[in-house]
Amino acid sequence: MSLDSLLTPRAQRNLDMLIEAIGNCPDSIQSALRLCLTAASGQMTRMVFAVSGRGKTIGKSSEKVEVGSWVIGYWRPPLHFEVNVWNCFENRFQKLLKALKGLDEKRDTVASSSIADVVGYKAAFHIELSDCRKALKEIPDNTAALVITDPPHSDRVPYLELSEFWNSLLGMKPAFEDEIVISNAKERGKGEMQYQTSMRMFFQESARILAVDGHLVVLLSQRWV
Repeated sequence: MSLDSLLTPRAQRNLDMLIEAIGNCPDSIQSALRLCLTAASGQMTRMVFAVSGRGKTIGKSSEKVEVGSWVIGYWRPPLHFEVNVWNCFENRFQKLLKALKGLDEKRDTVASSSIADVVGYKAAFHIELSDCRKALKEIPDNTAALVITDPPHSDRVPYLELSEFWNSLLGMKPAFEDEIVISNAKERGKGEMQYQTSMRMFFQESARILAVDGHLVVLLSQRWV
């Protein structure tokens, strides 16, 4: 499966124009615009199913074909609804803009490219894109007040495989070898034992960096449990 499988030629052309336009914007806002792009991109694809016969359960079936949504996964419905790329992007952008207007403008939002700066109170935050097992090793003992994790769902949700679509739009390459997951693909070497070992390493590192009065919050779905 390729982008041709998921996007019409018209949608691909509009996406190319949109990505090029974002690249011509000031560096300070490009990340925010790419966030809007990836958040809206699923609704731009052939994966958006068309709804027909709405109201048939109450005896008032409509002959109109209406736009539905898309299901997380690479499922292409027999009948899809092509949604305008620019409308999708604008809707997401307006939602982000509304959220930003609600923030306290006086809040300290100094970012840093270093975890050490945050630990040393030199910056308000740092965003790290890496393997959690490696990133946590850079944090000293007993320094974190809170660790929140929504852990990998073993073999139920292949997050990195699903993210391949967004990564292809951004020109990024995910580190599949670092993913904590159970995969049926034997060549990946991601079995149950590897998964348990990796999760144990994460919890051990989390316990090490937590302050005495710190908290570890684990988000779990009932279906996952």
